[in-house]
Amino acid sequence: MVRDYPAARFRCAELPLVSPRAVYRDGNRRQIQPRHGVFPHRLRSDHRVVLRRQQAVHGRRADAVDMGRCVCRDHRPALRPAALRPICAAQHRRLGCHVRLLVPQRRGCPAGLRHTVWRCPDGRPAHGALRHPRRSGEPGRPGQPAGARIERAGLSAAHPPARPARELMALLIRNATLVLADRVAPAGYVLIANKRVAAIGEGAPPDALVASAQRILDGTHRVLLAGLVNAHTHLEQTFMRGYSAGRALLDWLKRYIWKLQGAMTPEDVRLAVTLGLVEAMRGGATTIIDHHKVPFSKRHTDVVLEAAERLGARLVLARAWADRGADAESPDAILADLRRLFDEWHGAAEGRIRIANGPLVPWRCSAETLQRTTELARRYGAITHCHMNETRAEVAMTLEETGLRPVEWFAALGLLGADFHAVHGVWLSDQEIALLAQHGATVTHCPAANMILASGVAPIWKLLTMKCAQERLGQPTLNVALGTDGPASNDGQDMLEMMRLAAYLQRVTTLDERAMPPRQVIEMATVAGARAAASPLLRPGDPADLILLDFDAAHIQPVNDVLAAIVYNARGSDVDTLIVDGRLLIQGKRVLVVDEPALIAECRDRARHLARRAGIE
Repeated sequence: MVRDYPAARFRCAELPLVSPRAVYRDGNRRQIQPRHGVFPHRLRSDHRVVLRRQQAVHGRRADAVDMGRCVCRDHRPALRPAALRPICAAQHRRLGCHVRLLVPQRRGCPAGLRHTVWRCPDGRPAHGALRHPRRSGEPGRPGQPAGARIERAGLSAAHPPARPARELMALLIRNATLVLADRVAPAGYVLIANKRVAAIGEGAPPDALVASAQRILDGTHRVLLAGLVNAHTHLEQTFMRGYSAGRALLDWLKRYIWKLQGAMTPEDVRLAVTLGLVEAMRGGATTIIDHHKVPFSKRHTDVVLEAAERLGARLVLARAWADRGADAESPDAILADLRRLFDEWHGAAEGRIRIANGPLVPWRCSAETLQRTTELARRYGAITHCHMNETRAEVAMTLEETGLRPVEWFAALGLLGADFHAVHGVWLSDQEIALLAQHGATVTHCPAANMILASGVAPIWKLLTMKCAQERLGQPTLNVALGTDGPASNDGQDMLEMMRLAAYLQRVTTLDERAMPPRQVIEMATVAGARAAASPLLRPGDPADLILLDFDAAHIQPVNDVLAAIVYNARGSDVDTLIVDGRLLIQGKRVLVVDEPALIAECRDRARHLARRAGIE
């Protein structure tokens, strides 16, 4: 019988893998010698065992601790609660895990473990846990509050355990360069408390803030700015990289993408989206708008939201639909599923997950269903997110059928507003630009996808110039955000790269060296994206969504202009720390919320099987 105890009755010891020559004893005191492994084949079921990273405590001490039932990384019971398969030392080093053991509370602790920090599986200190003297409130280095952990942002988590993202109750980041709304502070600090930005300032933090911090990150040679917003992507396309070469948009969709999407199982979607979220976060995105288009079963959609919830991401899922064409859905089915998603998921995960109406393209959507879905979205305070004017061929199709260009047709149907997103907008006419500006709509620019598919160049500089004119007149302004588009048409999710491409593309097409100054490009990826996705900014009181970029690199130094270095030099590989809703998701350039190497290996195999099922060689 498996006995389960409340976490408060246990203390947690972190032990390493031991030598394959080590001999263990099970509950019957019978010697066990695994052939290749380091764990006993049979374990007592009195306690829990969780795989974690290695920590330097000698393995022969392990026999002083009762060992117990196996649970998964997310603390769900494993399929075989009374047994744990042997694992060789090479596998252990590759996975980077250690054993975390829970032992019943009692006085003292096993020999050799007296300096271990004892914690429950969720990372919280166990009740009555023993602590290292330095961490139990004794004085530390000068300027260090009792009990605080001082870490270098880039070095603090060289080998942190993979675990669910933990809420940071009081985190102080100091000595970082701050990119603020109106200036760059060469040195400053940010305090995060209760998941929100509690204070922002220049120079050294006041002693009172330092004293209140439970954890301190040193941001030396780091640049801190608001989290980037990827305002348009298709995360399920993570399995579809490399198919866009040499194909125009419609040919590419028919020959590859629609076949692959139609063959995806819910498990394919879950893995593809999880890998896509990890890539997006590594590219600096704290908020993602995912235009989700796969076979529309409840499970195919819910796995996307479950993945975002589990990883701690901030996600807007625009439920794509089309009621015309080969894989069309009925209007009633579209409305029913949208309503279900709004009721079950809109505002879930403490507000990190939101739902949006996502008509696919104008020429595959009927006027009546467009109006009904937009009305439903507005009742829930949600946006409508649609591909618009991406290619000349698509504009011609709408013009031939309706007698109007796409944006003109949507305006006639009453769909435009501040809640409307026109994705791409490559072939916008002056009249369409005026209509979008008049309604304060959002245009999302995806420069890499437009170049790869040879769709054209969106008139972004013209849109931004119009926005500035509206601001001077005090009018509702057009919003211009930035997105990567899906990995199938971009082959990447790096928002820092998108900033650079957006700037270069507008300059070479307008022949204006003043076009797209760095601050304006950064605002597209932060301020405009936050307006589009209703996500937070870097200001006191907002949920803490921010990133730290490592500027201590050969391709960045020396830095003469911080904003120019962000746009022209920084890469996704420079994202050192990423925080969403006050939770650390990346630290020390390591993803904390998923076993990334294992995920990549599983996705590699899944993608090959998917291509075979879809009939693609």
